[in-house]
Amino acid sequence: MEFFRSRAHLASARLAAESGVFPAYQGSRLQTIHRRHRNATVTTIAPTGSISLIAGCSPGIEPLYGVYEVRRIMDGIVLTSLHRAFVRRRRALDLDSLRSNLTAHPSIQHVTHIPEELRRLFVTAHDVSPEHHVRMQGVFQRYSDSGVSKTINLPATATKAEAATAFLLAYQLGCKGLTVFRRAVGNDKSFPAALRIPVEACRSYAQFFNKIDTTR
Repeated sequence: MEFFRSRAHLASARLAAESGVFPAYQGSRLQTIHRRHRNATVTTIAPTGSISLIAGCSPGIEPLYGVYEVRRIMDGIVLTSLHRAFVRRRRALDLDSLRSNLTAHPSIQHVTHIPEELRRLFVTAHDVSPEHHVRMQGVFQRYSDSGVSKTINLPATATKAEAATAFLLAYQLGCKGLTVFRRAVGNDKSFPAALRIPVEACRSYAQFFNKIDTTR
């Protein structure tokens, strides 16, 4: 990522020398650091979840969400997929008998009749701690001019204090924004299922969450 951004910046500087800077250059961050670029930004990590599901490829920097996925997109279209690498490596496992376990939860770590070797290989987004999710985003943000599309998955038991910790860490790491998602538990409305927050609000959201009841 660092290589791509450095080469893209060099190309943008060459274009600026030929054709001038971008229209909003005056007062921009690039002007304050005395860099003349043709483009305001050259790199980003775009949201590719649905596209990758259709194309059958990796969804950017996101960990595997689940071995078996069910997604509802656009006008109620339902897309289902069973990870092809899991199918290839399942050996003697009966997929039909596994389907209820696979659809009930994105993680397979609790499914003891799946061999440990396979469970270790197919670690999903819900097996990764929120802190590591944020730190992963922070690393890519270093080399991305625009925002980074990345979901911070929180367990269903996550508290508002834990959400506040994720927001504050994102602010400290220089992330331009943060999306957190907590799995719903029945009719629990004490915490929004998903929040997308720009970077300038991350610290204030962390402070807000810390001021209210964090025991829920």
